[in-house]
Amino acid sequence: MRLVLLAVISLVLNACVSPQIPITEQSKLKADALTAHNSTLKSWFIVSQVALLVDESSYFFTSRWMQDDERYHLRFEVGLAQGAIELKGQPQRAVLTLANQKQYKSSDPEQLIEKVAGYKIPVIGLKSWVRGIAHLNSQAEVSIQANGDTKKIIQDGWDIEYKKWETVSIRDERFRLPSDIRLNHGKVNIRFRPSQWQKDEEQKSNPVFSDLNSI
Repeated sequence: MRLVLLAVISLVLNACVSPQIPITEQSKLKADALTAHNSTLKSWFIVSQVALLVDESSYFFTSRWMQDDERYHLRFEVGLAQGAIELKGQPQRAVLTLANQKQYKSSDPEQLIEKVAGYKIPVIGLKSWVRGIAHLNSQAEVSIQANGDTKKIIQDGWDIEYKKWETVSIRDERFRLPSDIRLNHGKVNIRFRPSQWQKDEEQKSNPVFSDLNSI
């Protein structure tokens, strides 16, 4: 009787497991098309919810990210009473401003954050990963889903997993973009959830983000 019961439970559990949809040549073609199209998205403004876990500590932010080709401005709002942390930069120049207005400068944004905060944030890679694609500066291992969406990227020591995607309209173009990204590098875990995508031109009248030319 016990063996029969175990057999029944096993059958039920196996029935509940979703079958793996195979990756086909069509899947690969869709993935190539997604990479090619998302690579054309050079400038944007994103509002995101960010959870950062480092060892036993956790931090939660609302991030506002303006990207204008190679120039960027990331603003992390940590609460009404705590102010904001800002990172502005372009190739070979980065400025980190803390909530107390103390500034730090460097030619490398990732080294700058690691020096000040004590842990790595993948500023350079994230520019590509947020679009669901690997960057071209180093080798990457990319796995895809049957529909062509990126499932996982391993690059620069980071594991980037894509949990959810959505189709977003940015001006007159439609893009397939991730809306739930998990990043891991040793003791650092980041959950990045973009919720609003806009063309950067729509924010250039905002005084907070209108000074990219001054970087």
